[in-house]
Amino acid sequence: MGNINHSKAFMAQTRETFHHQALIRLAEPVKQQPCVALSADKATLNKRTMDITAITAVVLEAPVGRMIQGFVVGAPVVKERDGNGHTQQLRGTIASLGTTRTEQLSAFAADEQVHHNSVPTKLLQAMSVGSASPACVPCVWDAAHLINLADQNARNAPSCKWKGTWKALK
Repeated sequence: MGNINHSKAFMAQTRETFHHQALIRLAEPVKQQPCVALSADKATLNKRTMDITAITAVVLEAPVGRMIQGFVVGAPVVKERDGNGHTQQLRGTIASLGTTRTEQLSAFAADEQVHHNSVPTKLLQAMSVGSASPACVPCVWDAAHLINLADQNARNAPSCKWKGTWKALK
């Protein structure tokens, strides 16, 4: 065996090849669907910030009860932190699946920074170029962030009965 295929470069190349093949296989059923739901968020690992892009799609071949599935379709390293750069990166990621028109999106969920940078508006404008009808895609804050905000608001309310409880438990 020796040192064949034991380098860091081999794993990086294998990961890229696997990711590329997985997207090719996922793109076929996605292209046959009327639409997918899109979700975007950030993650920082080892001081590298990535844009996590996921879709929710109907998988007709899946067993009943498991037909709606989520897939992470991209996690490129953030190169530009402004709305235009993020929009282009997101658009490129979903285009690799064949999702290039607003009619192919059922919804878009993202966190505050994505909305603050007007990424949903910019993405829908870019995807609707040449379309006869205006984009009609609901763009919402994702549920996890909404729950977190609701929890913070409830804990900070003057009537919150949990105030001071965590300090007392320590």
